Amino acid sequence: MRSPHRWVVLCASLGGACSSGGAPGDDTAREGSAGAGHAGTSAPTAGSSSGVAGAGGSASGAGRAGQGGAGAGGAAGTAHGGAGSPAFGGAAGNAAGTGSAGETVGGGAGGASAAGAAGTSGSADGGSAMMAGGRGGVGGAPLGGGAGAGQGGGGSGVAGAGGDGAGPFTCNQVTGGQLVEEWFIAGFEKVVDNPRWQVKWRVDGYLEEWANPQSSFWTAQVDSTCAMNTGSPDRIVFPVVSFTSRSRADWVKTIEQALTTFKAKYSGIRRVDLMTQVRGPDNMLCPTAPTQGETIVVPPELDAAIDDVAAAHPGFVFVGPRVQARSCSDIQGGGPHLTSAGNTAAAVPISSYFVSAQ
Repeated sequence: MRSPHRWVVLCASLGGACSSGGAPGDDTAREGSAGAGHAGTSAPTAGSSSGVAGAGGSASGAGRAGQGGAGAGGAAGTAHGGAGSPAFGGAAGNAAGTGSAGETVGGGAGGASAAGAAGTSGSADGGSAMMAGGRGGVGGAPLGGGAGAGQGGGGSGVAGAGGDGAGPFTCNQVTGGQLVEEWFIAGFEKVVDNPRWQVKWRVDGYLEEWANPQSSFWTAQVDSTCAMNTGSPDRIVFPVVSFTSRSRADWVKTIEQALTTFKAKYSGIRRVDLMTQVRGPDNMLCPTAPTQGETIVVPPELDAAIDDVAAAHPGFVFVGPRVQARSCSDIQGGGPHLTSAGNTAAAVPISSYFVSAQ
């Protein structure tokens, strides 16, 4: 920012008024340039305009617009040509240019995060070799929350703190089919706080079953039960698995039905994390064909639908890690079941994500 010009104030010796700016205000004191009338910069940047949630919503949250800003008035110099004197805005521009860069007014700090990457897009869990990308969730990473509107910056902080989605939880329940149970017992439960985790599963426990409140799958047993509230978990981790081809809109519709059913079954639920099955390397088929009617390729429509549902429920629904097999040797035949070593390997990035959000 330019240093204010010094003005030599000359007074007429014969009873005339003293000129405070020299030239008429409308010529030299436009809108408060420091020294020429602008109060700081003409449009102080608000921190970083929109808070990038990353690592838990470090959330500059849109910051407060610089306190100088349009100054107490650069006031177009005033009628008497106050040409940016410190009292009117010239000096006020000093710290106003960047506006306390990220003074968290609306976004708040999102707390710790396993996702580390951006709040709206980026790699989940920091993009390890087995991670397939994905989003850290609308709330920013796992402990995110509702979006916080930043004040004065003209932007809104995506992902801040707050929202019921922040833990800790008394009982985290992983719900799904055998594909889910396999990685749960292959190392996942040894990494997370096991007394607060359980798995409810049944063979062929696909999306359609959990979306149907009348399905017999709801009577499925619970393994590795939580120490408390095993019948009323307050957090659901739901890997969405179905081998029925759908449009993006149909995926969204069925996932929403499952959410409605979860809330009806568990009145104390505060958070849902949506995942997919462990996919093939680079989300591609292996040379050996998978079991007929099944696959190891997650359709892009499903990934997009999960993002859509999370965006529709900020602070409640989050996008979990998207994990892929290291190689085709991790997969039994052509899949979709993994080998013992494959499940153990897949449990590592999954547990790493949830261990800091439980």
